[in-house]
Amino acid sequence: MEHACSHRVDHDLSNRPADKRAGFARWLASKDCTDCWKAARDADSASKEKWLAEKRAEELEAAATWAKQFDMPQLEGPAKALDWGERSRHQLMMAAHTALVVEGSWDAADWAELEEKARSISGVGRGRVTGVSTSPFPSAARPNRTCESPRIRLSTSPASADAGLRS
Repeated sequence: MEHACSHRVDHDLSNRPADKRAGFARWLASKDCTDCWKAARDADSASKEKWLAEKRAEELEAAATWAKQFDMPQLEGPAKALDWGERSRHQLMMAAHTALVVEGSWDAADWAELEEKARSISGVGRGRVTGVSTSPFPSAARPNRTCESPRIRLSTSPASADAGLRS
């Protein structure tokens, strides 16, 4: 079979249903061969990594400017998580402002209260967030680890396993 890249490659289509082979062969012919596809993907990967690094740097710069403008505290935590934490805080606060103030019904006083609560967050990483109020964002619901059927228990806690045996 001749591919779009003009390389000829033999393909075993015997594992395809007979009525699908011709269509698959046409599709393969319209694509680059595996070697050319891998080379293009690997070359594309380097440019994608460069683009992503530039985008992350722009986001981090915007987050730092925003944090300074709105007097947000410097985050603490593992070095690996700090950039992510700064960008995430900025993106979350910008999205919240748009949804609650610009498009929503909050006034400046409501937003100022939320902004103060955001300033109390000083750390990133596992177990680092402290002093976060549950309002206006409710805490996540606890996961339901049991099945609806009384005979099937998916819980991993010993107490609920014992309860399932007693019923």
